[in-house]
Amino acid sequence: MRKSLTGYLGFPQILLLPFLFTAVFLDILFCIPLAGRALKWIWNIVLSVFHYLLGLIEWGFWLLGIRPVKKMRLGFLLFRDPEGNLLSNPDSMMRAVQNARTAFAQAGVEILPAFPPPKRLTEEGESPPSEHWYRILPYDSTRPLARVGCNLAAALQDLGIPGMYFQYHTLTNFFETGPRRLTGYGSPITVFAVPDIVDFGGCSLGWLTDYVTVQHNSLLTTAHELGHACGLGHREDTQNIMHPSSGRLREVTMTSWQIAVIRASRHVTRF
Repeated sequence: MRKSLTGYLGFPQILLLPFLFTAVFLDILFCIPLAGRALKWIWNIVLSVFHYLLGLIEWGFWLLGIRPVKKMRLGFLLFRDPEGNLLSNPDSMMRAVQNARTAFAQAGVEILPAFPPPKRLTEEGESPPSEHWYRILPYDSTRPLARVGCNLAAALQDLGIPGMYFQYHTLTNFFETGPRRLTGYGSPITVFAVPDIVDFGGCSLGWLTDYVTVQHNSLLTTAHELGHACGLGHREDTQNIMHPSSGRLREVTMTSWQIAVIRASRHVTRF
């Protein structure tokens, strides 16, 4: 935690403690069904609008050829079945990470893991690369999330008990990034690899939440859902990242407008 706190915007740890405590308090408040979840929506909308307004200035520099690399942080939360077996294959998850990295590189965005390096080391003294990207949730804590919806159904669920669990797991697994969620600056995106999404392979509520859901066996749709989380809508171009079937493609494209929207997102920042 020490490294994460001192590294946030370069501030000393002692100066970040008030922000961390405030963020934890708000995260707990946002866990409350209906009222707390609605407040979270309002909070995220305000932060998103603020960052998009700032992004208009940054886009002017992009058009002039001044294009510094920006960063997006994400982490996967993987589920177990009732017998305790891991539903998602970490190798598939890493392919999804690589696909997302390749796609977002077109916008000058580098995707990084939101988690601190794991403590477990290999015989060579380094942690396995995939373990920088995910945590495994216990089965008992994920039963309310075993089957979720999308679009309106997902919004209604987010206001209720499932939304409480999504927020709780975001808080407990991304504790060190609380100041980022508080200010919106570089707020990481949680990718929940859920057992089932009704009629969909993945879902995002866009500005409203800090998480996306992806079916555990459809992780290649992650890049598409990250686009939604940054504010992008669907497009008819079959090669575009926001085409509904883009998860089946190895290479996808972005328009200049999509690049502007992504780079202005609160999830995409310089530091």
